[in-house]
Amino acid sequence: MDIATLHRRRAAIDRARESNDTVVHEAAVGRTIAESWRRSRLQARTEATAELSEAEAIDRWLESPVRRHAGAILSQMEDLLGRESFAAAFVDRTGLVLWCSAMPAVARAAERSGFFLGSYWSETSLGTNGPGTAMASGLPVTVFANEHWSAGVHDWVCYAAPVRNRFGSIVGALDISTSWRSESSLALATVTAMSSAVEHVLAAAPLERSVVHLRALGHHSCSLHDEQARLPLRQAEILVLLAMDGEASLDQLHDRLHGERPVSRTTTKAEISALRRLLGTDAITSRPYRLDIDVDLDALHLADATRRGDLVTATRLYRGQLLPNSESPGIIDIRHRLDARLRSALLRSGTADQLGTFARFHPDDIEIAEAAALR
Repeated sequence: MDIATLHRRRAAIDRARESNDTVVHEAAVGRTIAESWRRSRLQARTEATAELSEAEAIDRWLESPVRRHAGAILSQMEDLLGRESFAAAFVDRTGLVLWCSAMPAVARAAERSGFFLGSYWSETSLGTNGPGTAMASGLPVTVFANEHWSAGVHDWVCYAAPVRNRFGSIVGALDISTSWRSESSLALATVTAMSSAVEHVLAAAPLERSVVHLRALGHHSCSLHDEQARLPLRQAEILVLLAMDGEASLDQLHDRLHGERPVSRTTTKAEISALRRLLGTDAITSRPYRLDIDVDLDALHLADATRRGDLVTATRLYRGQLLPNSESPGIIDIRHRLDARLRSALLRSGTADQLGTFARFHPDDIEIAEAAALR
């Protein structure tokens, strides 16, 4: 694409961002970026910040299953892009850059934009950006220039694709980035193919640790080491919150569990200790709290299927609301978001049977019932 056309594209994006009309946004940048912009309006931070030192990021990368099992694929990616003006990176599911590779001049430019080992590039931290939006949407994305929420990244175009484990849960994202003037029609296909290759290797690799299978839609049940495990509701809430949110400080987790209720933080610590006794002492890391064990969670699969528009899988998974007996503010928030997103997708393109499945759990939803009758 010639430079004059790229400048016109940037001007059109600027005009769209000045509008509060979501129809205008979608017409200018497409649904995925427009939805990311809506989420980003709720975020206050606009600059990437270092959450880990470079040494800590390297240590975490050395422990990563992606490095251990798919390192050869990333080396191929590095060789492929090594003589080009691209930066390549792997970002974990919390948004932390754990691996990146680029020619020195490109690496320096990326660092000036805040993209370096240990920097944090989730959508909740930085708004619309390649790896963050790929993970938030569950889709491969191109984020061109001023489609990025942060002005500090407007000189870049980023191509990113989520990476999933064998259970379909997103474990991170691959990203390749370059100057917005060097936009490539092949870059998104390249990063998507590399992501698929990594997923294939991860799925074929032997399990390195136990897997927690947690069902939380409609009712909750848990199995560990292929055996049923008794999991009290509070511990199920903690497990769901950490699986869905990625990580949380003690204060954040306590607030998500209890809200304004007068409950001591010591109680939350005790529940985490009890969960560690069940799952293993190393299953939940501290500062922040984060799961370091594979979790096969139906709510995560539901969220991903809904994002992908796979309503067959979504309605198969939907056996009721998330932990319906829970009064935890964090669970209520996730419950409402899961229901609202599935409901919107069904009203837009669901079949009569799919709408009927949802209606069984929401008998008072007149709009869903009427839509089912008309399909």
